[in-house]
Amino acid sequence: MFRFRLYWTFTKKAFLRSAVYRFDVWSRLGSNLIFLLMWGSIWTALYAGREEAGGVSFEAMLTYIVVSQFLTGVNGALFAVSRNLLHTKRHFYR
Repeated sequence: MFRFRLYWTFTKKAFLRSAVYRFDVWSRLGSNLIFLLMWGSIWTALYAGREEAGGVSFEAMLTYIVVSQFLTGVNGALFAVSRNLLHTKRHFYR
């Protein structure tokens, strides 16, 4: 239980630290939206006049775009938390 509480504390602190930099949060959100719109536009143009391409429907492709952008954001957040956790652990065990 202690280990879970320790991870939760580090996660909360990392989130609060990143929330302090509001411009960074808004710029990441904005860039994710821009990439989402960009990929959506590209695939809309590629699927113009077709139901599916290569056996993949347009709706499935849009779902893939949204999920991949979400996971990219989550992966970036988890990387930041793990980096902070490893850095803190090194100093904790000295």
